[in-house]
Amino acid sequence: MPILLILVFGFIAWYFGSKIMASKTNDRQVIEARICVLEHQIQELKNQAVKLQDMGRYTE
Repeated sequence: MPILLILVFGFIAWYFGSKIMASKTNDRQVIEARICVLEHQIQELKNQAVKLQDMGRYTE
């Protein structure tokens, strides 16, 4: 009987542990995707700043 309880609790711990690890992996993937999007937006802003600087040079 105690072996059965240990197996049951072990399975429950493994099940919830794997769920928690999976959610952390998904969170990491989401964060990495957001960082990639932010890096792209930063590059676009830099490009726009260069264009505005060039336009300012032409109007002076």
